[in-house]
Amino acid sequence: MKQNYELMLVLNPALGKDENSVARERIQEVITKDSGEITTDEEWGTRRLAYPIKKGGQTYLEGSYHLTRFKAEKTIVKNLEEYLRLSENVLRHLLVKNAAPKAEAAKVEVPEAEAAEVEVPEAEATKVEVPEAEAAEVEVPEAEATKVEVPEAEAAESEVTEKSKNKE
Repeated sequence: MKQNYELMLVLNPALGKDENSVARERIQEVITKDSGEITTDEEWGTRRLAYPIKKGGQTYLEGSYHLTRFKAEKTIVKNLEEYLRLSENVLRHLLVKNAAPKAEAAKVEVPEAEAAEVEVPEAEATKVEVPEAEAAEVEVPEAEATKVEVPEAEAAESEVTEKSKNKE
């Protein structure tokens, strides 16, 4: 039974357009030779890597990204993984199994009858219970709220500084 897969490739950025397309065609041949079928193939371009990758005695700071979605048997996947691991042009790869391709996943619709079955009664949705002790507010009389107390020593100092300012 065929499964849906996504393959993300990071290829050597030093490859020219021709070499890049040849490397991708070889990967596609590995997928399609045993009845695998490619659904989408996207080129994302050259991007800076999050961290340097050392391969083949060189350090790479950039990579050419490609995303391929395909359907294939498990046996093809094992061969593909082995090819990608041994290929000099592939810096990194990630192969994941998908439940369904994006195009098919978007077509799944829930009938209105099923969607309307799950309802929360309005009374339960807005009902919030707060214990009376927590709900009580602390009230401060207005006179205390605006009253600011200054210790006597500070009050005396401020009077002295005000008098000296007036003399000047």
